Amino acid sequence: LTNNGLSGRLSESIGNLTFMKELDLSDNDIKGSIPLELGKLSNLVYLRLSYNAFTGAAPDGLAEMKGLQLLQLQSNRIT
Repeated sequence: LTNNGLSGRLSESIGNLTFMKELDLSDNDIKGSIPLELGKLSNLVYLRLSYNAFTGAAPDGLAEMKGLQLLQLQSNRIT
């Protein structure tokens, strides 16, 4: 879903998509914090959230995702 003009916030219900292996929401206008529930996506291999308007800290759970091979968070307002 890269560069689709998506806006708003990323819902916590994203954590229910435990089967997902790749999530690319880069180049949109998604705001707010990155949901803690992303850490529940244990099958995720690629996570691209770059070039949005995310704020706050990256959830600690992202560091615990053992299968994650690619994490792109650049060009946000993450501390």
